[in-house]
Amino acid sequence: PLREAVTAEHSRLALIAEDALRLSQDREGCHLVQQALEEAETDAVRSAIVAAFRGHIWEVSTCPHANHVLQKCIVTMKPSACQFVVDELVRQGPGIASKLARHKYGYRVFQRLLEHLMPQQTAQLIEGLIADCVLLSAHRFGTYVIQHLLEHGTDGQRRQVAAALIPQMAQLSANNDACMVLDAALVRGDTETQDLLVKAILDSEDAISAMAHTRRGHVAVLSLLQLAGDELRESAKGQLAKQALALKKC
Repeated sequence: PLREAVTAEHSRLALIAEDALRLSQDREGCHLVQQALEEAETDAVRSAIVAAFRGHIWEVSTCPHANHVLQKCIVTMKPSACQFVVDELVRQGPGIASKLARHKYGYRVFQRLLEHLMPQQTAQLIEGLIADCVLLSAHRFGTYVIQHLLEHGTDGQRRQVAAALIPQMAQLSANNDACMVLDAALVRGDTETQDLLVKAILDSEDAISAMAHTRRGHVAVLSLLQLAGDELRESAKGQLAKQALALKKC
C-alpha cells in the first residue's frame, strides 16, 4: 500500500508538471500547482513542476493567477534553483525592473525575489530599480518594491536610493506613496543617511508640513522626530510649530 501511495503521488505530480503553465493561469488550477510545490519533497521535483515556466516568466509574473505560483516557487525553492527567473527577466533589457515593479501583479513577484534570493542574484535588477527609484517611490505599486529594497537590500543600495531621493524631496514629500519610502529610508538607513534625509526634508520649504498633513506622511514625520539628532529634532519641531494651527484642522 505504501509503494502504491508513493507511485500515485509521483503520478499526480507528473501530471501537474505536464500541464503546469496552463493550470497556473487558471483560478482553480493555480492553487493545485501551489499545493504541489509546497508538498514536493525536493527542489528537483519543484523544478520539474515549474519547468514549463521557462520562456514565459513575464507572462507568468503578470498573470492574476500564475504570479501566485511563481511567488510560491521563489519561496519554496533554494535561491540557486530560481536563477532562471532572474536570468530571463534580465535578458529583456534594462527597463524590465521598473516595468515589473509598476505592474499590479508583477510587483509581488519582485518583492519575493528581494526577500529570498541572494544579493548577487538580484544586483542587476536592483540597478534598474535604483535608476528609476524616484518615479517608483511615487507609484502605487512601485512604492512597495522600493520599500522592500530598503528593507532587504545592502547598506550600499540603501545609500544609493537615499542619494537619489534627496534632490527630489519637495516632490516626494507631497506624495502619499513616496512618503512611505521616505519613512523606510529613515528607519532602515545608517546614521549618516538618516541625517542627510532629515536635513533634506527640513531644507525643502514646507516639506515636513506637507508630510504631516497626510495619512502616510505623518508616520515618516514621527520617525524623523524619533531618529533625528537633538539639533535637527528641534529644527523640525520649530517648523511644525509654525504650522500647528493648520495641522490641527487636518
